[in-house]
Amino acid sequence: MMKATQEQAVAVTAVFWDIKKCPVPPGYDARQVGPCIKRSVENLGYSGPLTIFAVGRWPTNKHP
Repeated sequence: MMKATQEQAVAVTAVFWDIKKCPVPPGYDARQVGPCIKRSVENLGYSGPLTIFAVGRWPTNKHP
């Protein structure tokens, strides 16, 4: 991502997190992913409303 322009800085922002391609490493707290993404976006100059969507199949042990 590039640094935000003045107009982009306050825009509504959505992040799509692919939990299959970018899983939380074993031993890490998944609750820290959101705050980490928020900090990264803010470091690029974005300060508007942020929504994070986790996408992908959640692994289960159930078989259809």
